[in-house]
Amino acid sequence: MNSGVSVIICCYNSASRIKDTLYYLSKQVYEPNLFWEIIVVDNASLDNSGEVAATFWKSTRTNVSLKVVNEAIPGLSAARKRGVMEANYNVVIFCDDDNHLEPNYVTTGNHLIRSREEIGIVGAWVKPKLPFNPGLWILDFYPALAIGKRAETPGWVDWIFGAGMVIKREIFLELARRGIDTMLSDRVGTKQTSGGDAEICVLARFIGYKIFFSPELQLYHAISAHRLSRMSFIKANHLNVYPLIYLYILERLVKDQSQTSSRLYSGYVIECLGKITHFFPRVLFGKHNFYSFIMLYQNIQLVFWMLFRRKKFRHTVKEVYQNLYHARA
Repeated sequence: MNSGVSVIICCYNSASRIKDTLYYLSKQVYEPNLFWEIIVVDNASLDNSGEVAATFWKSTRTNVSLKVVNEAIPGLSAARKRGVMEANYNVVIFCDDDNHLEPNYVTTGNHLIRSREEIGIVGAWVKPKLPFNPGLWILDFYPALAIGKRAETPGWVDWIFGAGMVIKREIFLELARRGIDTMLSDRVGTKQTSGGDAEICVLARFIGYKIFFSPELQLYHAISAHRLSRMSFIKANHLNVYPLIYLYILERLVKDQSQTSSRLYSGYVIECLGKITHFFPRVLFGKHNFYSFIMLYQNIQLVFWMLFRRKKFRHTVKEVYQNLYHARA
């Protein structure tokens, strides 16, 4: 595998956004001896995203190659895997189709991830780029929009945002060698399901890599207007019930493989009930009452899911255990 950087942009109906993303990539400042490329993964788009990307990149007259590949399986996770398969270089940057990278991003990300052998993933400070100001309430939801810092200073963290994620390609190769697969589809089409970034971080830690955050690495996340309404968060909340349960199970089985399904089940129910008790009065009297409402609503949904789908919970525990510990040695 060649030493360099592959920037992977996963697209679904991105024709209206992809030019801005590529414009910022065309302004990257990098050393002459740094080889890098762009791979646009068209994830079953219904528009001409790939054609728009290829045409615009030609117009920039940038001496960096761009290729468009197709991935028919819906979901951001599948698109990212396809991009990794197509990559020519051993460092990968996941640049979403609404990410605007600072001019030193490729160079800085490359230096950071190569600075220590144990670093498998590097995360960035993601800044907001909003089409309008929806009000102060939106600040509580910046993490849900993949906006913010994971820490104030450079250092180790448990996970980072998928936006702008810098990751060693060898992580995917090692997971495949062991027979460990990702189980979340992440975003599918326009459905704002999530969790794929947290999943890959947990799996990377499981196989021995560390995750590093640096505020030196910066990008802007250009959020679409339709995602900045209260209703959009209510809908997304509903879609992400199962991913939250899966990630709870995954994280705990990574830490302790001896945990039983019954213990995990009772522990999560108690945890969710505690959050319901915590957020209920804050909906009525707190300053951040919409955030408290979303957290209350989320945990009520989780408890009802657990009560009525206990068999599914046990099955997920079994699936996750098999994926982690009965994979190929």
